[in-house]
Order: sequence, then C-alpha cells, then structure tokens
Amino acid sequence: MITFFKKIIDSYVFSLKLKRLKKINSSFILVKIFFIRVFFSYPLIRNFIKSKKGQNILSDNFFEKKTSSNNILKNLEKDGYDSNKLTSNITEKIINEVPGLVASISLKGRKKNKIDTSNFYCKDLIDFKNFTLKNKISHIKINLDLDKDSTLKDLISSNFATDIAYNYLNSNSVTLNAIIFISNSLSDGISDSELSDNAQKFHTDINFSKFYKIFIYLNDVNSQNGPHIFIPGTHKKKNSEHLNIERLNDNEIFNSYDEKVKFVGKKGTIFFEDTFGFHKGEEPKESSRITLVVEYGKNKIKYEKNSIFINFKK
Repeated sequence: MITFFKKIIDSYVFSLKLKRLKKINSSFILVKIFFIRVFFSYPLIRNFIKSKKGQNILSDNFFEKKTSSNNILKNLEKDGYDSNKLTSNITEKIINEVPGLVASISLKGRKKNKIDTSNFYCKDLIDFKNFTLKNKISHIKINLDLDKDSTLKDLISSNFATDIAYNYLNSNSVTLNAIIFISNSLSDGISDSELSDNAQKFHTDINFSKFYKIFIYLNDVNSQNGPHIFIPGTHKKKNSEHLNIERLNDNEIFNSYDEKVKFVGKKGTIFFEDTFGFHKGEEPKESSRITLVVEYGKNKIKYEKNSIFINFKK
C-alpha cells in the first residue's frame, strides 16, 4: 500500500512537469500518463499485455548476422533483449545522415539549463562529440526528426521492424521516438545526482503501458567508455522492494539479481531491449559513448514533437 501511494505522488508530480505535452497531444494526455505510471509500473498488470507470434520476416540486408522478427520476439519475451550488429554500410549511412535529422539539442547533468543550446549545430557527429567533451558536458541529448526520409527511418519502419513492434506491443498503433545520447568522461567525475539525471544509475522506464527500445552504438564501445547494462528477466518480474519508480545503485541491483548483460562492441552494435527491465548506461571512464535510441511505445503518446505514429492493419 505504501508503494502504491508513492507511485501516485510520483506520477502526479511527473505529470505536472509534462504540461508542455498537452500542446502536441490530446487534452487528456496527462491523465493517461498518470494512469500508466501508477498501474503499468506493476509487472503483474503490464504482463497482461501479451505478445503475439509474428510473420517471421527476415532481417534482409540490415544485419551482419541474419535473423528473423520471430527470433527477436522470442528473445524479447523470454529474456528482455536481443543483440546483433548492423552492416558497416548501414551504420555509416546512419552516422552520415544524422546531422540532417537533428531537430533539437538539450543538455543533461550539471550544465542542464545553464547553457543555451538553441544555436548548437551538429555538422558532423564525431566533431560534435569532441565539442561537448571539450566543454566538459557530461551528457547531451539530440532529438531526431523521423518525418524526414533516411536510412534510419527505412530500418525502424521496415516490415521486419514493424512486425516486431505490432506483435510485441500487441497494438494497432505505435509511437516512435529517436534520440542520440552522447555520454562523456570528465576528469573530475560526476556527482551522484548527475549520474541519476544522466540515466547512469539503474532504473526502469515507464512512458507507455508497454514499450521497448532499439539501441545502436555509433562509436566503438568497450568496458571503459560507458557500456549499457541490462538485468535479464526484470522486464517480467521485480523484487517487491523494487516496485517504486526510482534510481538504484549498483550494489542494490547486483545483490538482488543473479544475471547481468553488458553490451560492448564495435560501432553498429544493435540491441533490442524491453527497458521496463532494470538498465543503465555506465559512467564513461575513458573517452565517450554515442548511442542512438529508438523507442517503440504502445498506442499514441508524443513525448517529443518529432515523434511519429505508425498504424497497422489487422
């Protein structure tokens, strides 16, 4: 009961912070978000949304290792994740096209709201990463415009990708968001509160009643520049003491769950993940990590004005 009332308070406060969303959604959007955060943050309730078997569409020429939509659906359902690698050709096209897709840039961490980013211009993704590192910005968010044609849009709206979305979310309509996060290593480190703001402490996402994300590394990621970590199975079941919507430290998670997956790999490494399960990006100790994140959410909620909707026919 205490957990339930904490969820009500947290969800009310969270909804108040999102008043700007009323401009890009229906008038009842804040009520919908409040309802989702209170009730669908319980695994028992969320698990009522069952995934379905897909059409077993092949991945075509996107991945180095051929796979099918049903294989990814099976692994998402069972473990909460699936991983692969994009071909070098697809990876380079996405990287080169990013500057033309940038819709807005914002800061997180210590310099949030302290620097005007309205004039920031990403002419080249790697140069822009170096710019943020030089200015000691620990974490930066780049919203992408999915209305524009691009290799990324071809990938995430392909028959292969949408078969996964339609059947895992069990929904006739899906919201897509695309964001790039650049996380930098700073010589003086960052505070605990900044780790939380940068999503570098364990947490669970709860933006939709059901959702998952695709992560694509746009540079090489090793154990030292902030790899992503996921706790398999927690998308389905969490310990009772972890049902609150909050950031948790490593010891709390590692002492409570037996398994963890750390994603390292060359640029183009891609993984599908149900981020209702516990996850985080590690704080980079050396260099930087550039990650493209695409979110597929059940039904229609625009968290960014550049989100798009995809409708399916039964």
